[in-house]
Formats: sequence, C-alpha cells, structure tokens
Amino acid sequence: MFDRLVPRRAYTLKQVALRRAAVACRAALFSIEPIAWRSTHNYVRQPNTVLPSDKRRTKP
Repeated sequence: MFDRLVPRRAYTLKQVALRRAAVACRAALFSIEPIAWRSTHNYVRQPNTVLPSDKRRTKP
C-alpha cells in the first residue's frame, strides 16, 4: 500500500508545485501590468513587423 501511495503523492506534489509556480509567475507578471502589456505587445509585434522589416532593410 505504501509503495503505491508514495510515488503518487510525490507526483501530485510535483504537479501542485509546478502549478503554484506557474500561478506565481502569472501573478508576478500581471501585478506589474504595464511591463506585462509591453512584453506581450513586443512579442506580438516582433514576428509580424520587425523581422520582415529587417529582411527588407538587409536585402537592398
């Protein structure tokens, strides 16, 4: 019984720890709202505008 319960508890504790870490990271990001919005907008704009503009600037 204990051999079956211990690894399950460890696995669930790892999942809970990972989930708590993810929630903590999200809370830390959204607690600083302007930086979070800037980071999201930068990540959205870079592949769409910056990369093709760099390719156009480097080709000619």
